[in-house]
Amino acid sequence: MVAIVAVLHTLALIAQVGGGVLLVVEAIRTRRNISTFQDALVEAEGVREEQRSAIGAAREKTLSRLHAPVAGVPRSAMLPSGFQSLLNSYTQFTSPDTVEKLVSDHGPAAAIERRALLAFLDSQFPATPRRSHGPWPGVVLLFAGILVAYVANMLSTLAL
Repeated sequence: MVAIVAVLHTLALIAQVGGGVLLVVEAIRTRRNISTFQDALVEAEGVREEQRSAIGAAREKTLSRLHAPVAGVPRSAMLPSGFQSLLNSYTQFTSPDTVEKLVSDHGPAAAIERRALLAFLDSQFPATPRRSHGPWPGVVLLFAGILVAYVANMLSTLAL
């Protein structure tokens, strides 16, 4: 009876340690995936800021040229009416509110964010059978070890 209890305690210890190790490995993998995802988001924000400043600089340059006086009259006033409406459209399109929507939804930063999200999801929840179970094997081993330890303790109590 003592040998059975010893074997059960040993199996319980092995299952609990194995489950704990699997959970730690999963936690480390998850933290690495989150860190990579956050780095990509920081990169996307840097690209987004560069795009905002480039659009703002181009807008200021264009508007300063159009509003520069020629013989005392702004160039924009000398444009034909069709160009006036084009200038108004350009001014509206490059306004800070519109630029923010454009940069957030359609700029290169949005593509970086989408790629980062897809990479995170693929690394965190892979479709491969090799690692499709996530933390569950570790959890099952941990609980199995707890149950085996309980049985071993009950047997050792009954043997006394």
